[in-house]
Amino acid sequence: MQPYLQLNSHYIGKSHLDKEKPCEDYSLSYGDNSLSAAVISDGHGDGNCFRSAAGAKFACEICLSLLRQFQGINSHI
Repeated sequence: MQPYLQLNSHYIGKSHLDKEKPCEDYSLSYGDNSLSAAVISDGHGDGNCFRSAAGAKFACEICLSLLRQFQGINSHI
Protein backbone atom coordinates (compact mmCIF):
# COMPACT_ATOMS: atom_id res chain seq x y z
CA MET A 1 0.00 0.00 0.00
CA GLN A 2 1.42 3.36 -0.98
CA PRO A 3 1.16 5.92 1.85
CA TYR A 4 -1.20 8.84 1.48
CA LEU A 5 -0.04 12.41 1.85
CA GLN A 6 -1.04 13.58 5.34
CA LEU A 7 -2.10 17.07 6.22
CA ASN A 8 -3.56 18.34 9.45
CA SER A 9 -4.15 21.76 10.89
CA HIS A 10 -5.83 23.47 13.79
CA TYR A 11 -6.22 27.18 14.36
CA ILE A 12 -7.76 29.72 16.70
CA GLY A 13 -11.35 30.56 15.79
CA LYS A 14 -12.79 34.08 15.73
CA SER A 15 -14.63 33.75 19.05
CA HIS A 16 -11.39 32.72 20.76
CA LEU A 17 -9.50 35.59 19.12
CA ASP A 18 -12.17 38.07 20.22
CA LYS A 19 -11.93 36.80 23.83
CA GLU A 20 -8.12 36.41 23.66
CA LYS A 21 -8.41 32.69 24.45
CA PRO A 22 -5.91 30.12 23.15
CA CYS A 23 -6.70 27.41 20.63
CA GLU A 24 -7.85 24.34 22.60
CA ASP A 25 -8.14 22.00 19.62
CA TYR A 26 -5.45 19.67 18.32
CA SER A 27 -4.83 17.34 15.40
CA LEU A 28 -2.21 14.89 14.23
CA SER A 29 -1.70 12.82 11.11
CA TYR A 30 0.46 9.81 10.39
CA GLY A 31 1.21 7.59 7.44
CA ASP A 32 3.44 4.74 6.42
CA ASN A 33 3.12 1.83 3.97
CA SER A 34 0.33 0.14 5.95
CA LEU A 35 -1.44 2.85 7.97
CA SER A 36 -2.80 6.31 7.29
CA ALA A 37 -4.54 8.09 10.16
CA ALA A 38 -5.87 11.52 11.07
CA VAL A 39 -6.71 12.19 14.72
CA ILE A 40 -8.68 15.23 15.89
CA SER A 41 -9.58 16.41 19.39
CA ASP A 42 -11.89 19.32 20.17
CA GLY A 43 -11.04 21.23 23.35
CA HIS A 44 -13.66 22.06 25.99
CA GLY A 45 -13.87 25.78 25.30
CA ASP A 46 -14.79 26.46 28.93
CA GLY A 47 -12.79 28.86 31.06
CA ASN A 48 -12.99 26.43 33.98
CA CYS A 49 -11.13 23.80 31.95
CA PHE A 50 -7.75 25.52 31.84
CA ARG A 51 -5.94 22.32 30.80
CA SER A 52 -8.16 21.77 27.77
CA ALA A 53 -5.45 22.48 25.18
CA ALA A 54 -3.03 20.07 26.88
CA GLY A 55 -5.80 17.46 27.15
CA ALA A 56 -6.65 17.73 23.43
CA LYS A 57 -2.99 17.24 22.51
CA PHE A 58 -2.63 14.33 24.93
CA ALA A 59 -5.79 12.67 23.54
CA CYS A 60 -4.45 12.85 19.97
CA GLU A 61 -1.04 11.50 20.94
CA ILE A 62 -2.53 8.59 22.90
CA CYS A 63 -5.00 7.75 20.13
CA LEU A 64 -2.28 7.71 17.48
CA SER A 65 -0.07 5.60 19.73
CA LEU A 66 -2.89 3.07 20.22
CA LEU A 67 -3.57 2.95 16.48
CA ARG A 68 0.08 2.20 15.82
CA GLN A 69 0.07 -0.49 18.50
CA PHE A 70 -2.99 -2.06 16.90
CA GLN A 71 -1.25 -1.87 13.54
CA GLY A 72 1.69 -3.83 14.97
CA ILE A 73 -0.57 -6.47 16.56
CA ASN A 74 -2.67 -6.77 13.40
CA SER A 75 0.40 -7.27 11.20
CA HIS A 76 1.31 -10.46 13.14
CA ILE A 77 -2.09 -12.13 12.66
